[in-house]
Amino acid sequence: TNEQIGGRIDQSDCQDIQNRLLRIEDAHSTGRVRLRDFYGSFMNEGTWQFSESVDFLNQSGVLDESDRSEVRIMIPNYVAMQENCLNVSTFYDLCCMDTCEDLLGQLERNIQSPHASPQSILSIVSTLPIA
Repeated sequence: TNEQIGGRIDQSDCQDIQNRLLRIEDAHSTGRVRLRDFYGSFMNEGTWQFSESVDFLNQSGVLDESDRSEVRIMIPNYVAMQENCLNVSTFYDLCCMDTCEDLLGQLERNIQSPHASPQSILSIVSTLPIA
């Protein structure tokens, strides 16, 4: 079906975008890319995806402006933004899956409680597969 084919195509595109961003991720592995590196990738490597305006990125909830001197792109937010969705029909789009959602679900299934100690959470998280 279109949904199955589109789902596979969409996820490979999503993975490609995520991999390109991870290659230019900041040195501290925070899941963020410095804005200058984001645009540098577009200018120097022709990464056509990374050409959105700052205003557009800000409106899309992609920018981390906690340090105004070094604005960053939040990788998960960029990958998940609506503009990366594949229009399948007039009724729905296929969008990038949130890779953290499965991990969070596993964590919740293991804890099965509204509260857990940090040690318990750390014990569970250390056994989860890396997304």
